[in-house]
Amino acid sequence: MNQYEKEIQALKYRCRKLEQQCSRFDDTFQKQNQLVKSQDDMIQILKERNHYLEEHIATLTKAYRVQEELCQTQEEIIRQMRKDQTR
Repeated sequence: MNQYEKEIQALKYRCRKLEQQCSRFDDTFQKQNQLVKSQDDMIQILKERNHYLEEHIATLTKAYRVQEELCQTQEEIIRQMRKDQTR
């Protein structure tokens, strides 16, 4: 083998090693992209859950106010009935 053939073989060997490295980097990059997508999906799920919880809290707050009004109305009715009974 002459000098040029040896250099060509060395270059081919280095090319194969670089291709292997590139392949590993590609795999790592794809895995990282999948992880980022999974994290994005999780963030979206948490945002949706947060929105649902905010709506649920608003509904419960309204229900609590209605319940308070109902209790006040019942108290007023009871007071009126007691007044009527004492007459």
